[in-house]
Amino acid sequence: MVQQLSVLGILLVFLFTSAPVHSAEVDDQVQKTVQSALSTRKKNQQEEEQWRQEQARLQATFETLEAEVQELRLQQNQLETSIQDTQQRIVGKTSQIADIDEITAQIEPFLDELFISLKKAIDQGLPFLQEEREQRLYRITSLGSDPSVSISERYRRLAEALLVEAEYGFTTEVYQQKILLEGSETLVDIFRLGRLNLFYLTLDGTQCGSFNPAEKQWHPLSVTNLPAIQSVIAMGRKQHPIELVNLPIGQIQPMNQEVQQ
Repeated sequence: MVQQLSVLGILLVFLFTSAPVHSAEVDDQVQKTVQSALSTRKKNQQEEEQWRQEQARLQATFETLEAEVQELRLQQNQLETSIQDTQQRIVGKTSQIADIDEITAQIEPFLDELFISLKKAIDQGLPFLQEEREQRLYRITSLGSDPSVSISERYRRLAEALLVEAEYGFTTEVYQQKILLEGSETLVDIFRLGRLNLFYLTLDGTQCGSFNPAEKQWHPLSVTNLPAIQSVIAMGRKQHPIELVNLPIGQIQPMNQEVQQ
């Protein structure tokens, strides 16, 4: 731009020094030359301004794209880190599943043994609450045949059943039931003394007896035991205050011995 103005100045000097000052032709030529130079300058200024605007727009676009690239790189790094963490968790879970399968393989025989012990305790022990206790066994058996039931649920149900059986050893109850006496079924009152023994008293209060686990039969007792059995039945029904009585318990057989039979 400076070079163009210098050329214009030299041209003007040349024109003014080489021709008469008042020549119309020279004035017209000078005016045209000046207008052309000014037009060129204005055009160059406009183009320069447009170029500056385009440069600013391109610079802004570049900076935006560069920021997007940085954000995408950051997201990529985060995704790679997340993928690595997920893969590590998968490896850990796979190892845990393998451990669970191994533990399950070891626990299942143990649960089977516990179930057999529980069934023996019910089958070979005193015959009380038979229907309720057999239903409990049936539910546990059903769980074992259901693949959707976890090993922990089977263990929980079996532990509950064992706990109930153990609690029977610390409780007493009185109920009525038909038992086989002298070849005929007779409705009697039965007193359960923990897991030690069962005693019966006929409804007319004239006969009493106990259950023999070895023979799995009811045997009559001497009438001398009537007052004691009448008392414990009355106490079990909360009809009589608690007091000490002598009962013909016989040989005590703990629960664990019942299970081992």
